[in-house]
Amino acid sequence: MEYSVLPNSGLTVSGLSLGSYETYARLEYREIVDIVTTALEAGITLFDVAYYTRTPHLEVIVSRALEDAGAPDSTKIMTKVWKRETEGADVVAELQETLHRLKRDRVDIALLYGPRWGVDEPIEHAEEILPLVESGLAASWGGINWSPEHMQQVVDDFSAEGSPLPVLMQLKYNIARRSIAESGGYRKLFRESRLRLQASDSLEGGVLAGKRLGDTSGRVLGRDPGRIREQIVAAMPAVREIAEGFGVTAAELALAFVLADEATATVLFGASSVTQLRTNLGAVELAKRHGAEVRRLIDETVRIEGHTLDVPPGSIVPPERDPYRDR
Repeated sequence: MEYSVLPNSGLTVSGLSLGSYETYARLEYREIVDIVTTALEAGITLFDVAYYTRTPHLEVIVSRALEDAGAPDSTKIMTKVWKRETEGADVVAELQETLHRLKRDRVDIALLYGPRWGVDEPIEHAEEILPLVESGLAASWGGINWSPEHMQQVVDDFSAEGSPLPVLMQLKYNIARRSIAESGGYRKLFRESRLRLQASDSLEGGVLAGKRLGDTSGRVLGRDPGRIREQIVAAMPAVREIAEGFGVTAAELALAFVLADEATATVLFGASSVTQLRTNLGAVELAKRHGAEVRRLIDETVRIEGHTLDVPPGSIVPPERDPYRDR
């Protein structure tokens, strides 16, 4: 396993981070413990968990699985907080409930979903996360699916005020979805503000691992901003050919591609079996030995246009006004 230190917090995170999302909802508990145990043995130290209405007890499951797997005290937990539309809801109460379910006093990173376009003011929205850090409920904070323009405003304001800066930005980033994370705005942020990238959806819900769109096997695919998923499927023969050249699976190639990006601190993915997890772990060595070559070959072979920002739910900006639509 490779590790990175997040400059704005000093927190060390593993190159691969393990998520749960709705994966654990369709597994037997013993399978979950086996997956978590294997992840820990492989050196994964960062685990992602959050509250979802369709899986309301996920934090309890993850907490128990980490305990049964013998996770050390140094294991890092990250979660998400959402600006919910219910009256009286706030992120402090939300995180306190998550901590109760996790049986923890704090999380290492709390991620705040980006401001709803046309609804939230970016700086005021980001300020809602500060009480979590100031009270010690979260050691640090980051964002999910912020536009680079909105995050730049926050970084500039928080820098001037001496407020805690974000440590991670979670963005959809994979072989096909590149235009946001690789945009000039985010490259500037990664370079100048010391913000680091957590790549998510790097396997496109299993599509980049070779799964067919109609064969979801109970999986819940993430949203498809820009509606490019069919193009990704069409590009899979080329992806497989490159993977075969390295003697690896398409999944290993896809994960290695994002691992090898200079802005990436960690790649978030899910695994529904120990076998799948062990296979995906091969991406670390592939990125270490051949990362530059992997990225060069993908650059030359797979170019998909139309990927747009995953605009936060509840936004009222019409799709035709999405500034990323034509990138």
